[in-house]
Amino acid sequence: MTNTNSGQTTRRGFKRILAAAALAGALAACSNVEPMSYTPVSEIPPGPGLFSGEDGVFTIYDSSRSKDDEEEGTEQ
Repeated sequence: MTNTNSGQTTRRGFKRILAAAALAGALAACSNVEPMSYTPVSEIPPGPGLFSGEDGVFTIYDSSRSKDDEEEGTEQ
């Protein structure tokens, strides 16, 4: 009898090796995890927000800017 399934055996072996490599890669990617600081949803985390700057205030127009700043084109 001749073995006509040699192509299927090779593919099956390749799929097993590929699956084992993917599993090993996933385990290696998750091995260097550091704990994250948790902030509850009901609390605001410290630091600047998405639209606020370092002062923590969202400003559309700042009337305290001097005329010199406007003429030079610098921003605060």
